[in-house]
Amino acid sequence: MGKQGETKSSRRRKQGVRSSDGSVSVFLIIALAAVFMFVAIFIDYSRIAAMKVQSERLTRAAVRSVMSSYDPQLQKEYGLYAFGDSSGDLIMGNVLNDSLNPGDRSDAFRLMAMELDSSGLELQRPLGTYDIFNRQIIEDMKYKAPIDFTLELVNKFKPLSQSMKEASNTVDVLKQLRKLYDRREEALDEMLVKQRRAGEYAIKLSKLVMDPPGRSIYDASLGGSISTAADGASQYPDYKAKQQEDADRPPKEKLYTLQLMAYQNGISSIGSEISSEASRFQKEKDKLLEDAYTLWEEARNLNDEMKQVIKDSENRSSNKGYDQVTNDVTPGSTDSSGSEAEMIQSIRKQADKLVHSDELMNSFRQEIEGQESLYQQVGHAVSSLQSSLGGEGMKGAVLEASHALQNYISNYGTSGGSNIIDRQQAALEQFRTSDKERKAMERQANQKLKQATKVIEVINGLNGQHQAMLDEFRELQQYYDESLQFNAEADSMSKGKPLHDDPYEAGKDAMDNMDGIVRIHGECAWWC
Repeated sequence: MGKQGETKSSRRRKQGVRSSDGSVSVFLIIALAAVFMFVAIFIDYSRIAAMKVQSERLTRAAVRSVMSSYDPQLQKEYGLYAFGDSSGDLIMGNVLNDSLNPGDRSDAFRLMAMELDSSGLELQRPLGTYDIFNRQIIEDMKYKAPIDFTLELVNKFKPLSQSMKEASNTVDVLKQLRKLYDRREEALDEMLVKQRRAGEYAIKLSKLVMDPPGRSIYDASLGGSISTAADGASQYPDYKAKQQEDADRPPKEKLYTLQLMAYQNGISSIGSEISSEASRFQKEKDKLLEDAYTLWEEARNLNDEMKQVIKDSENRSSNKGYDQVTNDVTPGSTDSSGSEAEMIQSIRKQADKLVHSDELMNSFRQEIEGQESLYQQVGHAVSSLQSSLGGEGMKGAVLEASHALQNYISNYGTSGGSNIIDRQQAALEQFRTSDKERKAMERQANQKLKQATKVIEVINGLNGQHQAMLDEFRELQQYYDESLQFNAEADSMSKGKPLHDDPYEAGKDAMDNMDGIVRIHGECAWWC
Protein backbone atom coordinates (compact mmCIF):
# COMPACT_ATOMS: atom_id res chain seq x y z
CA MET A 1 0.00 0.00 0.00
CA GLY A 2 2.71 2.45 0.82
CA LYS A 3 4.59 1.73 -2.25
CA GLN A 4 1.51 2.12 -4.36
CA GLY A 5 0.71 5.53 -2.86
CA GLU A 6 4.19 6.80 -3.36
CA THR A 7 4.03 5.66 -6.91
CA LYS A 8 0.85 7.74 -7.55
CA SER A 9 2.39 10.88 -6.02
CA SER A 10 5.51 10.63 -8.03
CA ARG A 11 3.39 10.01 -11.02
CA ARG A 12 1.44 13.28 -10.54
CA ARG A 13 4.68 15.24 -10.23
CA LYS A 14 5.86 13.73 -13.38
CA GLN A 15 2.63 14.71 -15.14
CA GLY A 16 3.13 18.54 -14.22
CA VAL A 17 0.34 19.07 -11.63
CA ARG A 18 1.35 21.83 -8.99
CA SER A 19 0.20 22.13 -5.32
CA SER A 20 -1.84 25.34 -4.05
CA ASP A 21 -0.66 25.15 -0.47
CA GLY A 22 0.46 28.70 0.93
CA SER A 23 -1.05 30.79 -1.91
CA VAL A 24 -3.49 32.72 0.39
CA SER A 25 -0.72 33.88 2.69
CA VAL A 26 1.23 35.39 -0.16
CA PHE A 27 -1.86 37.29 -1.42
CA LEU A 28 -2.55 38.80 2.00
CA ILE A 29 1.07 39.92 2.30
CA ILE A 30 0.84 41.74 -1.03
CA ALA A 31 -2.50 43.42 -0.10
CA LEU A 32 -1.30 44.54 3.32
CA ALA A 33 1.86 45.95 1.81
CA ALA A 34 -0.20 48.11 -0.53
CA VAL A 35 -2.40 49.32 2.34
CA PHE A 36 0.59 50.14 4.54
CA MET A 37 2.17 52.06 1.66
CA PHE A 38 -1.06 54.08 1.11
CA VAL A 39 -1.41 54.87 4.81
CA ALA A 40 2.23 55.86 5.09
CA ILE A 41 1.82 58.28 2.20
CA PHE A 42 -1.17 59.92 3.93
CA ILE A 43 0.67 60.11 7.22
CA ASP A 44 3.57 61.90 5.56
CA TYR A 45 1.17 64.19 3.73
CA SER A 46 -0.59 65.01 7.01
CA ARG A 47 2.74 65.74 8.68
CA ILE A 48 3.65 68.07 5.82
CA ALA A 49 0.29 69.88 6.05
CA ALA A 50 0.61 70.14 9.83
CA MET A 51 4.11 71.51 9.43
CA LYS A 52 2.83 74.22 7.08
CA VAL A 53 0.07 75.20 9.48
CA GLN A 54 2.42 75.19 12.46
CA SER A 55 5.04 77.18 10.61
CA GLU A 56 2.41 79.77 9.61
CA ARG A 57 1.18 80.03 13.19
CA LEU A 58 4.70 80.44 14.52
CA THR A 59 5.41 83.08 11.89
CA ARG A 60 2.29 85.03 12.82
CA ALA A 61 3.18 84.78 16.50
CA ALA A 62 6.66 86.05 15.78
CA VAL A 63 5.26 88.94 13.73
CA ARG A 64 2.87 89.86 16.57
CA SER A 65 5.81 89.82 18.97
CA VAL A 66 7.65 92.20 16.67
CA MET A 67 4.58 94.46 16.42
CA SER A 68 4.20 94.55 20.21
CA SER A 69 7.67 96.01 20.63
CA TYR A 70 6.67 99.51 19.49
CA ASP A 71 7.90 102.56 21.33
CA PRO A 72 5.33 103.07 24.17
CA GLN A 73 6.22 106.71 24.80
CA LEU A 74 5.73 107.62 21.15
CA GLN A 75 2.42 105.80 21.08
CA LYS A 76 1.16 107.31 24.36
CA GLU A 77 2.03 110.92 23.56
CA TYR A 78 1.40 111.02 19.80
CA GLY A 79 -0.61 107.90 18.98
CA LEU A 80 2.07 106.65 16.54
CA TYR A 81 3.27 103.04 16.31
CA ALA A 82 7.01 102.81 15.51
CA PHE A 83 10.11 100.86 16.55
CA GLY A 84 12.53 102.38 18.97
CA ASP A 85 15.99 100.90 19.70
CA SER A 86 14.96 97.22 19.45
CA SER A 87 15.76 95.07 16.37
CA GLY A 88 12.85 93.36 14.66
CA ASP A 89 15.04 90.58 13.16
CA LEU A 90 16.41 89.72 16.58
CA ILE A 91 12.95 89.62 18.19
CA MET A 92 11.57 87.44 15.41
CA GLY A 93 14.55 85.01 15.50
CA ASN A 94 14.36 84.61 19.26
CA VAL A 95 10.63 83.93 19.19
CA LEU A 96 10.98 81.30 16.45
CA ASN A 97 13.94 79.58 18.15
CA ASP A 98 12.10 79.44 21.47
CA SER A 99 8.98 78.07 19.79
CA LEU A 100 10.89 75.28 17.95
CA ASN A 101 13.08 74.30 20.89
CA PRO A 102 11.91 70.80 22.00
CA GLY A 103 13.18 71.31 25.55
CA ASP A 104 15.33 69.10 27.78
CA ARG A 105 12.92 66.15 28.06
CA SER A 106 14.33 62.97 26.56
CA ASP A 107 10.99 61.18 26.36
CA ALA A 108 9.27 63.92 24.38
CA PHE A 109 7.46 62.73 21.25
CA ARG A 110 8.07 64.98 18.24
CA LEU A 111 5.53 64.44 15.51
CA MET A 112 7.34 66.96 13.29
CA ALA A 113 11.07 67.44 13.61
CA MET A 114 11.17 71.17 12.78
CA GLU A 115 14.09 73.50 13.27
CA LEU A 116 14.82 77.07 12.24
CA ASP A 117 17.13 77.43 9.24
CA SER A 118 16.92 81.21 8.75
CA SER A 119 14.52 84.12 9.30
CA GLY A 120 14.27 87.64 8.00
CA LEU A 121 12.06 90.72 8.52
CA GLU A 122 11.25 93.45 6.02
CA LEU A 123 9.35 96.61 7.13
CA GLN A 124 7.02 97.72 4.34
CA ARG A 125 5.27 100.73 5.96
CA PRO A 126 7.89 103.14 7.30
CA LEU A 127 6.57 105.93 9.50
CA GLY A 128 8.60 108.45 7.56
CA THR A 129 6.22 108.12 4.60
CA TYR A 130 3.54 110.81 4.78
CA ASP A 131 0.68 108.50 3.76
CA ILE A 132 1.62 106.01 6.48
CA PHE A 133 2.07 108.79 9.03
CA ASN A 134 -1.30 110.36 8.13
CA ARG A 135 -3.09 106.99 8.19
CA GLN A 136 -1.75 106.16 11.65
CA ILE A 137 -3.01 109.50 12.96
CA ILE A 138 -6.45 108.94 11.41
CA GLU A 139 -6.69 105.40 12.78
CA ASP A 140 -5.65 106.56 16.25
CA MET A 141 -8.09 109.48 16.29
CA LYS A 142 -10.94 107.30 15.01
CA TYR A 143 -11.00 105.59 18.41
CA LYS A 144 -9.34 108.17 20.60
CA ALA A 145 -11.21 111.35 19.57
CA PRO A 146 -14.74 110.16 20.50
CA ILE A 147 -13.48 108.84 23.83
CA ASP A 148 -11.57 112.04 24.61
CA PHE A 149 -14.54 114.14 23.54
CA THR A 150 -16.88 112.07 25.71
CA LEU A 151 -14.53 112.28 28.68
CA GLU A 152 -14.27 116.03 28.23
CA LEU A 153 -18.06 116.37 28.18
CA VAL A 154 -18.39 114.13 31.21
CA ASN A 155 -15.80 116.17 33.08
CA LYS A 156 -17.71 119.34 32.15
CA PHE A 157 -20.98 117.91 33.41
CA LYS A 158 -19.59 116.13 36.45
CA PRO A 159 -19.18 119.25 38.66
CA LEU A 160 -22.71 120.29 37.66
CA SER A 161 -24.31 116.84 37.84
CA GLN A 162 -25.69 117.15 41.36
CA SER A 163 -26.81 120.74 40.78
CA MET A 164 -28.56 119.73 37.56
CA LYS A 165 -30.03 116.71 39.33
CA GLU A 166 -31.55 118.89 42.03
CA ALA A 167 -32.64 121.49 39.46
CA SER A 168 -34.33 118.85 37.32
CA ASN A 169 -35.89 117.29 40.40
CA THR A 170 -37.10 120.67 41.65
CA VAL A 171 -38.56 121.71 38.28
CA ASP A 172 -40.34 118.38 37.95
CA VAL A 173 -41.76 118.51 41.48
CA LEU A 174 -42.83 122.14 41.31
CA LYS A 175 -44.44 121.63 37.91
CA GLN A 176 -46.58 118.78 39.23
CA LEU A 177 -47.29 120.53 42.52
CA ARG A 178 -48.29 123.75 40.81
CA LYS A 179 -51.16 122.07 38.95
CA LEU A 180 -52.27 120.09 41.98
CA TYR A 181 -51.95 123.18 44.19
CA ASP A 182 -54.09 125.35 41.91
CA ARG A 183 -56.76 122.65 41.58
CA ARG A 184 -56.84 122.07 45.34
CA GLU A 185 -57.14 125.77 46.19
CA GLU A 186 -59.80 126.22 43.54
CA ALA A 187 -61.77 123.32 45.05
CA LEU A 188 -61.49 124.80 48.53
CA ASP A 189 -62.59 128.23 47.31
CA GLU A 190 -65.56 126.70 45.54
CA MET A 191 -66.38 124.70 48.68
CA LEU A 192 -66.55 127.90 50.76
CA VAL A 193 -68.70 129.56 48.08
CA LYS A 194 -71.14 126.65 48.26
CA GLN A 195 -71.28 126.88 52.05
CA ARG A 196 -71.82 130.64 51.97
CA ARG A 197 -74.61 130.32 49.42
CA ALA A 198 -76.22 127.65 51.61
CA GLY A 199 -76.11 130.18 54.45
CA GLU A 200 -77.46 133.06 52.34
CA TYR A 201 -80.54 131.05 51.35
CA ALA A 202 -81.74 131.43 54.97
CA ILE A 203 -81.95 135.25 54.68
CA LYS A 204 -85.28 135.34 52.88
CA LEU A 205 -86.79 132.88 55.32
CA SER A 206 -85.48 134.98 58.20
CA LYS A 207 -87.21 138.06 56.79
CA LEU A 208 -90.49 136.18 56.58
CA VAL A 209 -90.14 135.24 60.25
CA MET A 210 -89.06 138.63 61.66
CA ASP A 211 -87.81 141.72 59.86
CA PRO A 212 -85.78 143.28 61.33
CA PRO A 213 -84.75 140.66 63.87
CA GLY A 214 -85.15 141.59 67.50
CA ARG A 215 -85.21 140.22 71.02
CA SER A 216 -88.82 141.10 71.76
CA ILE A 217 -92.17 141.62 70.02
CA TYR A 218 -94.41 144.54 71.04
CA ASP A 219 -98.16 144.30 70.88
CA ALA A 220 -99.99 146.05 68.05
CA SER A 221 -103.61 146.60 67.04
CA LEU A 222 -105.41 144.72 64.32
CA GLY A 223 -105.58 146.30 60.95
CA GLY A 224 -101.90 146.42 60.09
CA SER A 225 -100.35 144.40 57.27
CA ILE A 226 -99.01 140.95 58.15
CA SER A 227 -95.81 140.56 56.08
CA THR A 228 -93.92 138.56 58.71
CA ALA A 229 -94.73 136.03 61.40
CA ALA A 230 -93.67 138.68 63.94
CA ASP A 231 -96.42 140.99 62.65
CA GLY A 232 -98.96 138.24 63.27
CA ALA A 233 -97.52 137.61 66.74
CA SER A 234 -97.67 141.32 67.66
CA GLN A 235 -101.39 141.61 66.62
CA TYR A 236 -102.39 138.32 68.20
CA PRO A 237 -103.30 139.75 71.68
CA ASP A 238 -105.60 142.37 70.09
CA TYR A 239 -107.01 139.67 67.83
CA LYS A 240 -107.86 137.48 70.81
CA ALA A 241 -109.45 140.39 72.69
CA LYS A 242 -111.65 141.49 69.79
CA GLN A 243 -112.53 137.94 68.98
CA GLN A 244 -113.76 137.55 72.57
CA GLU A 245 -115.74 140.77 72.39
CA ASP A 246 -117.51 139.72 69.21
CA ALA A 247 -118.16 136.32 70.72
CA ASP A 248 -120.17 138.02 73.53
CA ARG A 249 -122.33 140.02 71.07
CA PRO A 250 -125.30 138.85 69.10
CA PRO A 251 -124.49 137.87 65.50
CA LYS A 252 -125.98 141.03 64.04
CA GLU A 253 -124.03 143.29 66.39
CA LYS A 254 -120.53 141.95 65.78
CA LEU A 255 -118.03 144.81 65.11
CA TYR A 256 -114.70 143.16 64.20
CA THR A 257 -115.70 140.43 61.79
CA LEU A 258 -113.80 141.91 58.83
CA GLN A 259 -110.70 142.67 60.90
CA LEU A 260 -110.67 139.18 62.35
CA MET A 261 -111.03 137.60 58.91
CA ALA A 262 -108.25 139.81 57.54
CA TYR A 263 -105.96 138.73 60.37
CA GLN A 264 -106.73 135.06 59.79
CA ASN A 265 -106.08 135.42 56.07
CA GLY A 266 -102.80 137.19 56.80
CA ILE A 267 -101.68 134.43 59.18
CA SER A 268 -102.63 131.79 56.63
CA SER A 269 -100.78 133.62 53.86
CA ILE A 270 -97.58 134.15 55.87
CA GLY A 271 -97.71 130.52 56.98
CA SER A 272 -97.85 129.37 53.35
CA GLU A 273 -94.94 131.63 52.40
CA ILE A 274 -92.87 130.40 55.34
CA SER A 275 -93.61 126.76 54.47
CA SER A 276 -92.74 127.26 50.80
CA GLU A 277 -89.55 129.16 51.57
CA ALA A 278 -88.50 126.64 54.23
CA SER A 279 -88.92 123.81 51.71
CA ARG A 280 -86.91 125.68 49.06
CA PHE A 281 -84.22 126.53 51.61
CA GLN A 282 -83.88 122.89 52.65
CA LYS A 283 -83.67 121.69 49.05
CA GLU A 284 -81.01 124.21 48.03
CA LYS A 285 -79.09 123.71 51.27
CA ASP A 286 -78.94 119.95 50.80
CA LYS A 287 -77.60 120.27 47.26
CA LEU A 288 -75.04 122.96 48.13
CA LEU A 289 -73.66 121.18 51.18
CA GLU A 290 -73.47 117.93 49.24
CA ASP A 291 -71.45 119.73 46.55
CA ALA A 292 -69.32 121.31 49.27
CA TYR A 293 -68.51 117.91 50.74
CA THR A 294 -67.64 116.56 47.27
CA LEU A 295 -65.29 119.49 46.72
CA TRP A 296 -63.70 118.87 50.11
CA GLU A 297 -63.02 115.24 49.17
CA GLU A 298 -61.48 116.40 45.89
CA ALA A 299 -59.25 118.87 47.74
CA ARG A 300 -58.21 116.21 50.25
CA ASN A 301 -57.30 113.76 47.44
CA LEU A 302 -55.29 116.46 45.67
CA ASN A 303 -53.53 117.24 48.93
CA ASP A 304 -52.63 113.54 49.30
CA GLU A 305 -51.36 113.49 45.70
CA MET A 306 -49.08 116.40 46.51
CA LYS A 307 -47.65 114.46 49.43
CA GLN A 308 -47.01 111.48 47.15
CA VAL A 309 -45.34 113.63 44.48
CA ILE A 310 -42.93 115.02 47.07
CA LYS A 311 -42.24 111.52 48.37
CA ASP A 312 -41.62 110.08 44.90
CA SER A 313 -39.30 112.93 43.91
CA GLU A 314 -36.43 111.28 45.80
CA ASN A 315 -36.69 108.08 43.75
CA ARG A 316 -36.86 109.37 40.19
CA SER A 317 -35.34 107.01 37.60
CA SER A 318 -33.47 109.88 35.94
CA ASN A 319 -31.53 110.48 39.18
CA LYS A 320 -29.42 107.39 38.45
CA GLY A 321 -27.80 109.07 35.43
CA TYR A 322 -26.76 112.09 37.49
CA ASP A 323 -25.46 109.92 40.33
CA GLN A 324 -23.50 107.74 37.92
CA VAL A 325 -21.83 110.78 36.36
CA THR A 326 -20.98 112.07 39.84
CA ASN A 327 -19.61 108.78 41.17
CA ASP A 328 -17.72 107.59 38.11
CA VAL A 329 -13.99 108.24 38.16
CA THR A 330 -12.87 109.72 34.85
CA PRO A 331 -9.43 111.03 33.86
CA GLY A 332 -9.03 114.72 34.54
CA SER A 333 -12.17 115.00 36.66
CA THR A 334 -12.34 117.13 39.79
CA ASP A 335 -14.69 116.98 42.75
CA SER A 336 -17.17 119.78 43.30
CA SER A 337 -18.36 121.23 46.57
CA GLY A 338 -22.04 120.86 45.75
CA SER A 339 -23.07 124.11 47.43
CA GLU A 340 -25.39 124.96 44.54
CA ALA A 341 -26.99 121.51 44.79
CA GLU A 342 -27.61 122.01 48.51
CA MET A 343 -29.18 125.40 47.87
CA ILE A 344 -31.51 124.00 45.19
CA GLN A 345 -32.31 121.03 47.42
CA SER A 346 -33.28 123.39 50.24
CA ILE A 347 -35.67 125.14 47.83
CA ARG A 348 -37.23 121.84 46.83
CA LYS A 349 -37.66 120.78 50.45
CA GLN A 350 -39.77 123.87 51.01
CA ALA A 351 -42.38 122.22 48.80
CA ASP A 352 -43.67 120.56 51.97
CA LYS A 353 -45.03 123.96 52.95
CA LEU A 354 -47.45 123.80 50.01
CA VAL A 355 -49.22 120.82 51.55
CA HIS A 356 -52.12 121.49 53.93
CA SER A 357 -51.97 119.75 57.28
CA ASP A 358 -54.47 117.03 58.10
CA GLU A 359 -55.77 119.18 60.94
CA LEU A 360 -56.66 122.02 58.56
CA MET A 361 -58.31 119.73 56.04
CA ASN A 362 -60.32 118.00 58.75
CA SER A 363 -61.43 121.38 60.12
CA PHE A 364 -63.05 122.19 56.75
CA ARG A 365 -64.98 118.92 56.84
CA GLN A 366 -66.04 119.54 60.44
CA GLU A 367 -67.42 122.97 59.50
CA ILE A 368 -69.55 121.39 56.77
CA GLU A 369 -70.89 118.98 59.35
CA GLY A 370 -71.35 121.86 61.80
CA GLN A 371 -73.35 123.82 59.23
CA GLU A 372 -75.60 120.83 58.69
CA SER A 373 -76.02 120.43 62.45
CA LEU A 374 -76.90 124.11 62.87
CA TYR A 375 -79.46 123.83 60.11
CA GLN A 376 -81.16 121.04 62.03
CA GLN A 377 -81.77 123.53 64.83
CA VAL A 378 -83.18 126.00 62.30
CA GLY A 379 -85.48 123.36 60.84
CA HIS A 380 -86.77 122.37 64.26
CA ALA A 381 -87.43 126.02 65.23
CA VAL A 382 -89.24 126.79 61.94
CA SER A 383 -91.38 123.67 62.28
CA SER A 384 -92.39 124.76 65.79
CA LEU A 385 -93.25 128.21 64.44
CA GLN A 386 -95.45 126.76 61.70
CA SER A 387 -97.38 124.67 64.17
CA SER A 388 -97.89 127.64 66.54
CA LEU A 389 -99.05 130.23 63.97
CA GLY A 390 -102.33 131.68 65.18
CA GLY A 391 -101.86 130.19 68.65
CA GLU A 392 -100.92 131.28 72.14
CA GLY A 393 -97.19 130.51 71.94
CA MET A 394 -96.64 132.33 68.65
CA LYS A 395 -94.39 135.08 70.10
CA GLY A 396 -91.99 132.61 71.67
CA ALA A 397 -91.91 130.46 68.54
CA VAL A 398 -91.20 133.51 66.34
CA LEU A 399 -88.36 134.69 68.59
CA GLU A 400 -86.86 131.19 68.77
CA ALA A 401 -87.01 130.70 64.98
CA SER A 402 -85.62 134.18 64.33
CA HIS A 403 -82.75 133.57 66.75
CA ALA A 404 -81.90 130.21 65.14
CA LEU A 405 -81.97 131.73 61.65
CA GLN A 406 -79.83 134.68 62.65
CA ASN A 407 -77.31 132.39 64.30
CA TYR A 408 -77.14 130.28 61.12
CA ILE A 409 -76.84 133.34 58.87
CA SER A 410 -74.24 135.08 61.01
CA ASN A 411 -72.02 131.97 60.92
CA TYR A 412 -72.41 130.93 57.29
CA GLY A 413 -74.35 133.59 55.37
CA THR A 414 -73.34 137.21 55.70
CA SER A 415 -69.80 138.37 54.99
CA GLY A 416 -68.67 140.49 57.90
CA GLY A 417 -65.17 139.15 58.47
CA SER A 418 -66.04 137.36 61.69
CA ASN A 419 -68.18 134.41 60.68
CA ILE A 420 -66.90 130.87 60.14
CA ILE A 421 -66.65 131.10 56.35
CA ASP A 422 -64.71 134.35 56.61
CA ARG A 423 -62.27 132.84 59.10
CA GLN A 424 -61.73 129.82 56.86
CA GLN A 425 -61.17 132.08 53.86
CA ALA A 426 -58.72 134.19 55.89
CA ALA A 427 -56.78 131.07 56.86
CA LEU A 428 -56.49 130.11 53.18
CA GLU A 429 -55.43 133.61 52.17
CA GLN A 430 -52.76 133.63 54.86
CA PHE A 431 -51.48 130.36 53.45
CA ARG A 432 -51.41 131.91 49.96
CA THR A 433 -49.30 134.95 50.84
CA SER A 434 -46.75 134.10 48.13
CA ASP A 435 -49.33 133.40 45.39
CA LYS A 436 -49.39 137.00 44.16
CA GLU A 437 -45.62 137.05 43.85
CA ARG A 438 -45.67 133.67 42.09
CA LYS A 439 -48.29 134.79 39.59
CA ALA A 440 -46.35 138.01 38.92
CA MET A 441 -43.25 135.94 38.19
CA GLU A 442 -45.30 133.66 35.95
CA ARG A 443 -46.42 136.67 33.93
CA GLN A 444 -42.79 137.81 33.57
CA ALA A 445 -41.78 134.30 32.56
CA ASN A 446 -44.52 134.23 29.92
CA GLN A 447 -43.22 137.50 28.47
CA LYS A 448 -39.63 136.20 28.40
CA LEU A 449 -40.80 132.97 26.83
CA LYS A 450 -42.62 134.85 24.08
CA GLN A 451 -39.48 136.91 23.41
CA ALA A 452 -37.38 133.75 23.15
CA THR A 453 -39.92 132.23 20.78
CA LYS A 454 -39.76 135.29 18.54
CA VAL A 455 -35.94 135.15 18.49
CA ILE A 456 -36.03 131.49 17.45
CA GLU A 457 -38.58 132.29 14.74
CA VAL A 458 -36.31 135.06 13.44
CA ILE A 459 -33.33 132.69 13.40
CA ASN A 460 -35.33 130.07 11.54
CA GLY A 461 -36.40 132.74 9.04
CA LEU A 462 -32.79 133.55 8.08
CA ASN A 463 -32.32 130.37 6.04
CA GLY A 464 -32.55 132.22 2.73
CA GLN A 465 -30.02 134.86 3.74
CA HIS A 466 -27.77 132.17 5.16
CA GLN A 467 -27.77 130.36 1.83
CA ALA A 468 -27.04 133.65 0.01
CA MET A 469 -24.00 134.20 2.21
CA LEU A 470 -22.81 130.69 1.54
CA ASP A 471 -23.02 131.34 -2.20
CA GLU A 472 -20.31 133.99 -1.83
CA PHE A 473 -17.82 131.25 -0.97
CA ARG A 474 -18.35 129.05 -3.99
CA GLU A 475 -14.59 129.05 -4.67
CA LEU A 476 -14.22 126.77 -1.65
CA GLN A 477 -17.12 124.54 -2.68
CA GLN A 478 -14.85 121.74 -3.91
CA TYR A 479 -13.17 121.46 -0.50
CA TYR A 480 -16.27 121.75 1.68
CA ASP A 481 -19.09 119.87 -0.10
CA GLU A 482 -19.50 117.33 2.64
CA SER A 483 -19.17 119.95 5.36
CA LEU A 484 -21.82 122.18 3.79
CA GLN A 485 -24.16 119.22 3.38
CA PHE A 486 -23.71 118.34 7.04
CA ASN A 487 -24.27 121.96 8.08
CA ALA A 488 -27.44 122.12 5.99
CA GLU A 489 -28.77 119.05 7.77
CA ALA A 490 -27.76 120.51 11.13
CA ASP A 491 -29.59 123.77 10.27
CA SER A 492 -32.78 121.86 9.58
CA MET A 493 -32.43 119.92 12.81
CA SER A 494 -31.53 122.93 14.91
CA LYS A 495 -35.02 124.36 14.64
CA GLY A 496 -36.27 121.73 17.06
CA LYS A 497 -39.82 121.56 18.30
CA PRO A 498 -41.62 124.79 19.26
CA LEU A 499 -41.43 126.05 22.82
CA HIS A 500 -44.42 125.72 25.13
CA ASP A 501 -46.33 128.85 26.00
CA ASP A 502 -46.37 127.75 29.63
CA PRO A 503 -43.03 128.48 31.37
CA TYR A 504 -43.52 125.47 33.63
CA GLU A 505 -43.92 123.17 30.60
CA ALA A 506 -40.92 124.78 28.86
CA GLY A 507 -38.79 124.35 31.98
CA LYS A 508 -39.89 120.71 32.32
CA ASP A 509 -38.93 120.01 28.67
CA ALA A 510 -35.51 121.57 29.24
CA MET A 511 -34.93 119.44 32.33
CA ASP A 512 -36.12 116.30 30.48
CA ASN A 513 -33.57 116.99 27.74
CA MET A 514 -30.90 117.47 30.39
CA ASP A 515 -31.90 114.15 31.99
CA GLY A 516 -31.38 112.40 28.64
CA ILE A 517 -28.01 114.05 28.04
CA VAL A 518 -26.75 113.16 31.51
CA ARG A 519 -28.01 109.58 31.15
CA ILE A 520 -26.09 109.19 27.86
CA HIS A 521 -23.00 110.76 29.37
CA GLY A 522 -23.27 108.46 32.38
CA GLU A 523 -23.39 105.42 30.10
CA CYS A 524 -20.45 106.72 28.06
CA ALA A 525 -18.47 107.43 31.24
CA TRP A 526 -19.11 103.89 32.45
CA TRP A 527 -18.07 102.44 29.09
CA CYS A 528 -14.94 104.57 29.03
